[in-house]
Parts: sequence; C-alpha cells; structure tokens
Amino acid sequence: MISLSTLGSIPIVARSIRADLGAILKTTMPATIFNEHPTVGAFHRHLQFIAARAPEAASRDSRLPLSIVLQGNPSTCAKTIFLLPDGSGSGMAYASIPPISQSTCLVAMNSPYLDRASDYTCSIEEIAERWIDEIRQRQARGPYILGGWSAGGYYSYEVANALIRAGERVSALVLLDSPCRPDFEALPMEVVEYLSRNGLMGSFGIKGGSCMGSRAFPVHHTRRA
Repeated sequence: MISLSTLGSIPIVARSIRADLGAILKTTMPATIFNEHPTVGAFHRHLQFIAARAPEAASRDSRLPLSIVLQGNPSTCAKTIFLLPDGSGSGMAYASIPPISQSTCLVAMNSPYLDRASDYTCSIEEIAERWIDEIRQRQARGPYILGGWSAGGYYSYEVANALIRAGERVSALVLLDSPCRPDFEALPMEVVEYLSRNGLMGSFGIKGGSCMGSRAFPVHHTRRA
C-alpha cells in the first residue's frame, strides 16, 4: 500500500487538494479525509464512492477553481501576490513555496482549461482576460503584484499589460526562470516529454502519477502554452 504522505501530501498541499476535489465533486472534503483514507487505494475507493452517489457532479461540465489561496487570508493580509501557472496549467506548481509573511497572501491561478485541455484554442490575450476577471474577484483594484515561473512568467506579463491598459497599476512583476518567447508557438513534443519525465511540470509532473489527472493533460496544455 502506498501512503499518501510519501507522495508529498503536506498540510498546505492537502488543503488545496481538498478544495480542488470539492469543487469537482460539488461536495465538502473534511479536514480529516487523508487521515481516514491514508493510502492511495483507500482514497481512490472513497472518491469512487462519492462520485457514484453524485455522478452529475463528476461530469465533464465540472470546473476547477481559477484560483487557489496557498498562503494567508485575502481578507486580512496587507498585500496579495498572484502567481500565474506554469505550462502544466496548475497553480499547484507553487504549493511548496515556504511561508512568506503573515501579512502576505499567496494566490495561485489555474488555467481555465485545466480539466479540458483540448478546448484550449484561444489566444494568450484572451486567456489573460479570464485570469484578470478572477484576480479582480479577489482584489478589485490595484496596485497588483503578479508573477510566474517558466510559462507563468509570460502569462503574468500579458496579464500585467492588460491591467495597465485598463488603467490599473502593477507594482511588481516577478519572473522566475521564464523563457523569452516572441511567439507563442507550441513547444516541441520532445521538450514537453522531457519536462514531464523529470518532474518539471508543476503538481502534474510528479513521477509515478498526478494528484489531479493523467500525464496526458500537461503534455497537451504545455504544448499550447
């Protein structure tokens, strides 16, 4: 039996997983769920039981949240940092960031197409507008602090540009190991497969599996990034 704790199920990651699964299955995941079902097999059987009781909640029309609070409380923190997803499309790429400050809220964005990558056919500018709508739900006005790792860097750059054009102020734009790509063409499949094999695709790149889906998704999504 494989224990969930050996796969890196630390408390901050566990909270985000519970939130994401709860959104998919339209139910509340108790804080004790990983203690009650500590192995991969037991947890999988429990999810099957939940899905069988409410099959419509696990349908293709389910949508994952566009943003996840990884650190802090948005209503009480003095500032909020919004991190755009890497090429995997998952904000969970930032789940292992150590605590920053009690006065700082860290919000990670998910791709709107995280659970339906084949529908990702829009432009970078269009997907940036989707993220801006979500960001404004959490922080109505600037100044904004934006950032991103890898592909998240140029996603955050596009979001920053759009916000500035709309008359908002961006006080900081943090690019973490982001490539300079003048054109948003698909990445070569060899590059995508290398990233996936070596655990470099956020929470989806973990060797041996994924907490949210098959490896086929990040391969498709990263090529579109």
